[in-house]
Amino acid sequence: MRFTILFVSCLLGMASVLPAADPIPAGIPVLPALEVKKGMKGYGLTVFEGTKIERFEAEIIGVLYNTGARSDLILARLSGGPLAETGVIAGMSGSPVYIDGKLIGAVAYAWGFSKSTIAGITPISEMLDVFSYDGRGKTPPFRIEPSTNTTLHGQNVASAADSASLRRVVTPLVVSGVRSDLFPRLSKSLEKHGFLPVLGGSAGTGIESVSSNLALEPGSAIGVQLVSGDISMTGIGTVTWVGKDGAAVLAFGHPMMLRGDASFPMTTAWIHTVMPSMSVSFKLGSALRTVGSIHQDRAPAIGGKNGIMADTVPVKLAFTMGERKRDYNFSIIRDQLLFPELFASTVQSVLLDNSAKDGMVTYGLDYDFTIRDAKSGRRETIRLKDAYASFQNADAWYNSLYTMVVPVIRALFSHYSEVVLESITIGMQATPGIAAVEISGLSVDRKKVRPGDTVTLTVELT
Repeated sequence: MRFTILFVSCLLGMASVLPAADPIPAGIPVLPALEVKKGMKGYGLTVFEGTKIERFEAEIIGVLYNTGARSDLILARLSGGPLAETGVIAGMSGSPVYIDGKLIGAVAYAWGFSKSTIAGITPISEMLDVFSYDGRGKTPPFRIEPSTNTTLHGQNVASAADSASLRRVVTPLVVSGVRSDLFPRLSKSLEKHGFLPVLGGSAGTGIESVSSNLALEPGSAIGVQLVSGDISMTGIGTVTWVGKDGAAVLAFGHPMMLRGDASFPMTTAWIHTVMPSMSVSFKLGSALRTVGSIHQDRAPAIGGKNGIMADTVPVKLAFTMGERKRDYNFSIIRDQLLFPELFASTVQSVLLDNSAKDGMVTYGLDYDFTIRDAKSGRRETIRLKDAYASFQNADAWYNSLYTMVVPVIRALFSHYSEVVLESITIGMQATPGIAAVEISGLSVDRKKVRPGDTVTLTVELT
C-alpha cells in the first residue's frame, strides 16, 4: 500500500543568523584550496575493515573553482588498499586528505562507472563553515527549510547519465531487522534521498563489547541512523575532523539529505568488508555505540556533537498471537518526508515476522500517540482502538496501517499548530480466522421523509 501525502508549503519565520565564525579554528594545520597545486602528493585516512584506520595515497590533479555558489572542488587520484579494484568506495565520504601533514578536505565526489579512482575533495574551510549555522534556535518540529537544493541528491546511482556527471559519493544505508520481501519497495523510496540501501545486520555482541570504548577520530567510520533499536537503518561514512575538545565532529564532505538543522543519532561503526561492484563499490558496516547527534546537514558536510542525544520519535510495539508475545522498541528520526515510509516499513516488518502474508486473520489494534503543544507544553495522549478482519492478511494490515498513519500525519503537518509527537505505543493482537460480521443488505420503510419523521432501517448482517 502506498500513501500519497500532500504538503502545502508555508513560509516559516526567519530565525536570526549569527555572524559566521572564523571558518578555520586556530591550531588546526590546514592547506586552503588556493594553495593546492597540481602534482602535489598526500595521503588520506579511512577504514576498509573493522575499525582500523588505514592510509591511502592521493595525487592532486587540480582545483575546480566555483563549482557551486562560492564553493570549490579539489581533484585527486587515489590509490592504495583495495581502491585499484573497487574505485572510489561508497562509505569513503568524509575520508580526510592531507598534504605535508596539513588537512585539505574530505573525499566526497566521484564519477559514476569511472575506470579510474579520481575523486572530488571538499575543501575543509567550506566544511567547517557548517558550524556557523549553530545558535539559530530550534526549527519547528517536523519542518524542513522551504528552500532546498535538490541538484545534489535524488539521483539514481545506476543511471547511465552518472557515467558522465560528477556526483557525490553515495551513502550506503545498511538496513537490518526489515524483511527481505519488504526491502525492494523500501529501497526505491530511500534511493530518492541519495542513499544506497543494502541489507545487513548488527555487528554482534562480541564486536560491540570489544569496541565499547571506541571514539570518533579523523578517518574512523561513522554511522548516522534514520532508525535505531530492534530495527536499524544506518548511513555509513567517514569522519573528517574532530575538534580539539573532542566535542565537534565533521563528516561526509557532502550532505546526507540536505535537511539543514537536523537531529540524527551519531554512532561509531564497524566495517565488515568492502563489497566490489561494477556499479558502486560500498562498505558493508554496522552501527556500534551511539555517541552523539548530527545537528547540521548542509551542502559541504554534516556536523555533529558528541554527548548530545538526538531528538527522535520512540515507538513501542507489543504483538500477541495466542501464546506468542513479542515486544519491540525502536526510534525514528523526525523527518516529514521519510517518517511515514520508515514508520510503515518497520511496523509492517514486525507484523510479517510474527504472522503470515496470506491467510484469514483478525486484528485487534490499540494505538497511543502522545503529543505536546510546542508553545504551551501541554501534553495529550490520543487513543485509537480498532479491529480488522480479512481473507488476506496483507489487506487487513494495510487497512490498519492507513488508520494509524493518516491522523498522525494530519496532526503533525498542520500549519495551524506546532505539535510535537513524543511517542507512539502500539498493541496488536492477531487471531487466525475471521471474527467479523458484514453488512450484506440495508433497506428503509419509506422513500420520502420530512424533518422530525422516524425512519425504520432493516440491516442484514452476515
